[in-house]
Amino acid sequence: MPAFIDLTGNKYNRLTVVSRAPSVNKHTFWNCVCDCGNNFVVQATYLKGGQSKSCGCLQKEQARARLFKHGRSSKSSPKVQQYTRELHIKRRYGLSLERYNEMFDEQNGLCAICGYKFGQKPSDCYVDHCHATKIVRGLLCQNCNSAIGYAKDDPEVLVKASQYVANFKFSLAR
Repeated sequence: MPAFIDLTGNKYNRLTVVSRAPSVNKHTFWNCVCDCGNNFVVQATYLKGGQSKSCGCLQKEQARARLFKHGRSSKSSPKVQQYTRELHIKRRYGLSLERYNEMFDEQNGLCAICGYKFGQKPSDCYVDHCHATKIVRGLLCQNCNSAIGYAKDDPEVLVKASQYVANFKFSLAR
């Protein structure tokens, strides 16, 4: 059995050991005070091994710092929402913001199929892509994007759907 080592007064990252806490299942615990003022009980091996660095305030500070990246300050702010959308488009479709904006301008801010004007609702512009090849085809409204998705990108199904609707409209006109 290893000799008892008193950690009282030692500082580990942001935690200063104040006193020994009751042992649990043969594990030694210590009462600590964090630099932020919170009291915290930590297992000795986590203190010495560096796994416990604070009462949790360090993790919160690091998360907050990530939110301030690129000048965005809170999850609900428009800048954060825009940045999150930019990241999504880049990761999911490999599309840079510049190329996305070029496509938007090339389509005059309209759905490539039905001509719906984007911007009437938040997030109403969808990036259409082939699910097999992952190649981006254009920007669509939610309805057109869903229709292509439900047809499983099969042009024959879409042609048959078009003929079906055209025949139905023709029969009503008689």
